[in-house]
Amino acid sequence: MSKQFLLIALAAAMLQSPLHAAAAGKTEVIRLDPPADMASAPTIGMLSVCCDKSMSGSIFEVHLYQEEGDLLYYSFTAKTGKDTQVECPFKKDGDYQLIVKLPQEKLPDRRSYCYAFSVQDPDPADHPSDFDATELTMRFSVDPSLESDRTDEHQPELKNRTYKGESTYNYARKAFLPGDANSDGIVNAEDATSILIAAAAMGVNQSPKLSSLEAAQGELNDDGVLNAKDALIVLSYAAAIGVNSFSGNAAEFAESRNMQ
Repeated sequence: MSKQFLLIALAAAMLQSPLHAAAAGKTEVIRLDPPADMASAPTIGMLSVCCDKSMSGSIFEVHLYQEEGDLLYYSFTAKTGKDTQVECPFKKDGDYQLIVKLPQEKLPDRRSYCYAFSVQDPDPADHPSDFDATELTMRFSVDPSLESDRTDEHQPELKNRTYKGESTYNYARKAFLPGDANSDGIVNAEDATSILIAAAAMGVNQSPKLSSLEAAQGELNDDGVLNAKDALIVLSYAAAIGVNSFSGNAAEFAESRNMQ
């Protein structure tokens, strides 16, 4: 009996729901809801966070700084294997900070990047000739060819009474490979083994002994947990690749089989 068959049987035994086929998508577009106590207020600004597949598994947090303390305004995780655009509407003016927690290839912890920005209340009494709204766009990507991180900021402009700003951030890091939980550049049964071992360790409050990038690459169904479901996706994907019945990556495979 093969090692791969045993792993499939073990993973399947730990699953609860059946699998169904579905068409795979390419882009995830999300519009977040502001804090409940601000929901009825008018929208005075918008932040669009755009990240490609290389940012998969990255955590984004938007904080509002105020006298009574720091408020976590938004929090979201970039979808695995997808280009993601997240729209964050703002109901309150003030100073904000976008924190990006990027998985690292050699560290168990993520590396945090902080970007400060402001949203002004376009009250005609205060700004009679300036603008009616603020629109900020931040684009994020990983580029393995870079030796150091690179930032490109475009000159802000006023257009149709809207203040528009745009920045692009490129991080120097190894490319993201969905399913590669042991960083050997191949997605196969060994990655499923790494996932199951890590899941068992975390189940008893021990270190999974994976880098933050390996853990993010192994988490394929976007439920925020590394477990047997992810191992089964890896094994199913490796089997499909082995018989040339699928040509995409493991995250695309999971979506095409409705395993996410």
